[in-house]
Amino acid sequence: MEIFEAAQRCQELIESGFDVNTRDNDNVTLMHWAAINNRIELMKYFISKGAAIDEPGGDLRATPLHWATRQGHLTSVILLMKHGADPAFVDAEGLACIHVAAQFGHTAVIAYFIAKGVDLNVQDVNGLTPLMHCTLKHLSLDPARLLIKFGAATSIQEKIGGNTALHCAIYAKNRVAVTLLVTNGASLDIPNTKNETAFSLLWNDRICPWYDSAIKKKVNELSSHKRNLSLIERIRTNEKFKYWCTMVSPLIGYFLIGLILKTNLVSISKVFTILTMVLLLFVARRFLFTSNFTLDFPLAVYFATKFWLYVTWFLWMTPVVSFLLSFTFLSTSLILCYNFYKSWKSDPGYIITTREEKLVTIVELAEKSMLEPRFFCSTCLVQKPVRSKHCSICDCCVAKFDHHCPWVGNCIGANNHRYFVGYLMMILVMCVLYIIGTVTYWDKVCSEKCFPTAEIDGVPVWFCNLTCDPWISWSLFNVIVHTVWVIPLLACQLYQISCLAMTTNERMNLYRYKHFQDPKTGDIRSPFNRGRVQNLVDFAQVRMPGFYPPDKKNWKNIYTVDHHDDHELLMHSTPQYV
Repeated sequence: MEIFEAAQRCQELIESGFDVNTRDNDNVTLMHWAAINNRIELMKYFISKGAAIDEPGGDLRATPLHWATRQGHLTSVILLMKHGADPAFVDAEGLACIHVAAQFGHTAVIAYFIAKGVDLNVQDVNGLTPLMHCTLKHLSLDPARLLIKFGAATSIQEKIGGNTALHCAIYAKNRVAVTLLVTNGASLDIPNTKNETAFSLLWNDRICPWYDSAIKKKVNELSSHKRNLSLIERIRTNEKFKYWCTMVSPLIGYFLIGLILKTNLVSISKVFTILTMVLLLFVARRFLFTSNFTLDFPLAVYFATKFWLYVTWFLWMTPVVSFLLSFTFLSTSLILCYNFYKSWKSDPGYIITTREEKLVTIVELAEKSMLEPRFFCSTCLVQKPVRSKHCSICDCCVAKFDHHCPWVGNCIGANNHRYFVGYLMMILVMCVLYIIGTVTYWDKVCSEKCFPTAEIDGVPVWFCNLTCDPWISWSLFNVIVHTVWVIPLLACQLYQISCLAMTTNERMNLYRYKHFQDPKTGDIRSPFNRGRVQNLVDFAQVRMPGFYPPDKKNWKNIYTVDHHDDHELLMHSTPQYV
């Protein structure tokens, strides 16, 4: 209530004849103090009494809009601009309001200025653009990313040193900003007044000892003046070469381990050879594998395992297993390939809008006091639909985001979640069929060798089967490893879908999303829960007799949650089949 009491006191003073535009000893008006403290009610009252909107004040001769911008008070900025405040007004330092917002890293304020038509490439008295101000400060990367997304020019040079935004980032040792500018196509060949280009600075180990070789290689590719690299440097910095090394290494490794196991070496020698090979790969990983190793390698392992299991099935299993088992294995494989491809290459539900739609969205959300991370993505510049999340790997917001899966190299969201679950099911079925095929192979091929050996040497039959054909045992080991991760992942997915009516992301961040809290009781529950079987019907998008039709919401366009009794829309206790 303090603000209303203060407003009443102000009202008494002003009504008694106090001039609302009177300045204090620092040459500052009432509107300045209200703006810097975000006193919206006072600002509205002052405006109603004729307060000047754009009067400069203080040592910097800044307007109330400058003061509100400096503190990042978006509501005050909106109110002032609605009443005619000029964001292009320049203070004593030669800064417009967008420069001040960039200096202090206020992303929401910058977004509002741009949406209201402020020139995002406007230069201050020294020729610095808002993007340059962002790169000179080691603050959040969001303002710079936002400016680049809206098309901020990276080739403009400031007046004193002739530096571009990339020069500024390098001199400020702002590595994150340098990476952002380089990857977004900032010119590397523009010289400043010292005839220094960004390319020459980045390759100068005295100036940039903190820069990694992967980006230096990209810098070398993008520059028109190539740096002559040695053969070792070219190999070490070639990301395409590293990518294929990452993708091929499991394929070769699988074969080499199987080959070592089939040799006549004693067991300890086999183990030592395999461990040595793994250790050498571990040491050489920096030179052979991509910087995205943790994302690329699981997919490479999947492809390699699948290839060698097919080879093993056709060369070893097909001659001894039944036609029905082979037919089932291959049929399941086709279904697996279809579900994998749809999970791997399909659009998981990316939220994509035009520039005009982004500008309209920014203004609407700002004026509703919703231009905050809970409702707005400062990277994609879109309003976040409910159940969506920004994927840092895909660099895009995904509708009904579940997780980013390295096993399929893609996000799992509204459009491909069903295929991902189908992919897991088919992997499990194929693993079971492969285990059956292996047991059949042992029974028909190894039985003649193992039973006499087991009787003479006194070793268990199962151990004899394992050593009968080491390649088969090695393949079975890989199948069991895949089975071990598939079973809990599939069980977790089915439990979340049917029992919880949640995605993996929602379950992990349950208390961050307010719509999972019942507004009446405060209990945690999913507002999307319609009963276990009905949840499965909704997920599979199939119509089942005796149940409600599947819910076909377009999760790209749903921004609010209605807390009605969805949990009461359960399946019929006695389904009426029609």
